[in-house]
Order: sequence, then C-alpha cells, then structure tokens
Amino acid sequence: RFMARYPTVQDLARGDEEELLKLWEGLGYYSRARNLRKAARIVAEDYAGAFPADYKELIALPGIGDYTAGAILSIAFGLPVPAVDGNVLRVMTRLTDCHDDISDPKTKRAVRAALAEVMPEEPADIRIFNQAMMEQFHIRWLVTKDGGAAGGFDEKAAAAAAANKNNSYSG
Repeated sequence: RFMARYPTVQDLARGDEEELLKLWEGLGYYSRARNLRKAARIVAEDYAGAFPADYKELIALPGIGDYTAGAILSIAFGLPVPAVDGNVLRVMTRLTDCHDDISDPKTKRAVRAALAEVMPEEPADIRIFNQAMMEQFHIRWLVTKDGGAAGGFDEKAAAAAAANKNNSYSG
C-alpha cells in the first residue's frame, strides 16, 4: 500500500503526514516515516528528485546514516562504499576473532575500511558484494535473545581468525 500510494520521491514529498503515518502502520518506527518524508522533500527540491551519489550529501539527509548511505551508494550507483550494520559488524569480528567493542565508532570505521579494501571494482560486482554481505550475514548469524549467535564458524572463519594475529581491527 505504501509503495502504491508513494511511487516516486516527489509523491512522498507532497504527501500528507497523517496519511503517510496511517500507511506506515506495521512497518516500524514512525520517526522513520517522518524522516523519509523530510528526506524526500529535500531530494525533490534540492536534487530534482534524484538521490545524490555523494556520501556526505546522503548522510546529511534526515534518517540516512552510514549503513543506509553505503547501501544506496553501492546498490543504486555501483560505488565502492561498504554497507555495515550490526550483523556485518558481529560477523566480521567473529570471523576474525576480533574482541573490539562493535558499538565503538572506531571499530565500525575499522571494519568499514577493511571491507572497502576487498570490495570489487566493477559496479555490478560492488552491488552483488554488498547485497551478499547484508543478506548472508543476516541469514547466517541470527542473534538469539540472549545475545548469542545461532550460526557457527567453519574452516574459512578459522583461517580468517588465524590471520588476524592481534585480534583487533583498531589496534
């Protein structure tokens, strides 16, 4: 229903907030819908309805952070920007036996930089890489209620852990 009512950025930008929130029911936090509308207005007015293909411009939009900017830039534009969310952080630190705190911005930057080093060069491959990272990590490493992981390590994980001698991305 949401996509049928707001098929373009311009439609969303012009939309009524009350109607938007009604259509958003069941899709998550209402602040996301409000930020989506605010961002749509900026994109419609300042960028002629096309999302900017620049990291700094994207994260300046309401509701868009590092992860969303990475997803948009890599998938929509084929740019080599990692999309790093909590799942990717958890798996990368487990695969490399890293003990850094994944909530620390320094760790997030370090993981993002490590992934940027191994990203493919071709736009089509960049899209596949980030989508695979997001999807595989989401499926493989389901987090249980007590914070444990449902997935386990395999031989590749053990090799990656052995290669990371200091058990840290940031030190």
